[in-house]
Amino acid sequence: MALKSKDWKNLLKEKKKEVVSFLNGNCKFELQTPAKNYKGIGSPIKDGKTKNGFSMKFGKQNRIYIKDTKGCPDFLRDELKDTPKGSKYQARVGGNKAILAILEYIADKF
Repeated sequence: MALKSKDWKNLLKEKKKEVVSFLNGNCKFELQTPAKNYKGIGSPIKDGKTKNGFSMKFGKQNRIYIKDTKGCPDFLRDELKDTPKGSKYQARVGGNKAILAILEYIADKF
């Protein structure tokens, strides 16, 4: 699964602040778009093939990489996924529209 923008929208203001406070200094946002659709936001993904011969990316990929999951808010906790071995991040979260909504909230509030 992934974070859902409707869940972010319906989250109480105090819970949104809890999420933003948790992420502050504890994460990296990654926004990727296939190069053919790139419009200057995030990073372009070059065309290519995976080891299995599939297109490298089918669409936008927005993620939050979290350094330390201790004290993770419920909104994020259920969607935590492992990161590759050796990563400096403990977990990652996906959810394209929700992640953009979180970034918009941060931009509006801070």
